[in-house]
Amino acid sequence: MPFPRYRDVCSIPAWSVLATAILAAPQPALSLTLYETEVTCPIDGQTFKATLVGSYMSKGTRLDLKPLGDVVAPYRYPVCPGNGFVVYQSQFSADEQAAIRAIVASDDFKALRQEHTDHAIVAYVKQRLGAKEFEIAESFLQASWEAERDRPQLVNEYRALALEAFDTARERGNLNAEDRLTAAAVGAELERLLGDFASAQTRVTSLQSELNADPMSATAQRNATLAKVVDQIAQHTFARNDAPQALSDQTMPDTIGSGTR
Repeated sequence: MPFPRYRDVCSIPAWSVLATAILAAPQPALSLTLYETEVTCPIDGQTFKATLVGSYMSKGTRLDLKPLGDVVAPYRYPVCPGNGFVVYQSQFSADEQAAIRAIVASDDFKALRQEHTDHAIVAYVKQRLGAKEFEIAESFLQASWEAERDRPQLVNEYRALALEAFDTARERGNLNAEDRLTAAAVGAELERLLGDFASAQTRVTSLQSELNADPMSATAQRNATLAKVVDQIAQHTFARNDAPQALSDQTMPDTIGSGTR
């Protein structure tokens, strides 16, 4: 049975998206529901039961993009019981499957699997498969949320890895404008969460200058929510506050979603 990628359930959005309603159609309010389904491991063919998200309600987001509300964040992927592979998408090409079999059979993978969270393992596999840095950064960012719940001693390690990957993605210059600004803003927030207030301040000052350069432009209007985010990161940075913070005065309505596709 197909199941959604993380992006389909608790997405890493461009910040401009948060200024618009995301409800696709009127429907009654839902809370988090889970369901059990049968999954076939794409690596060894073993069939197993997994618990996935049936529905959820997000009521907002943190400055590091973690969804808030009656939602699983990050989304829990099925994990193959025989080899520990985290099934982060429904389909893999034959070449990807061959490469993943070699990865999961390695001693490095087996050692890392014992220590790290599922989403960190996803990031590791994506790196070995040559995924784009922005996508790898997303997985490390999600791993940092996961570690808050499961392995708090690894939170800062994953934040640092996400920051490095977001910065690499920006330096390579192949991001669209929204992803480039998102990477910069999340980078500033990660620096703040890591207690690197000087670097965070430098970054937000640059972002504020860029976002305020032409307040009447269409780009500036699309980035209005991002400007609010950056201003709030700046406020917490100035106060030397390294605790996670929700985006205040959020204009988005409750977001109701289904984990099924």
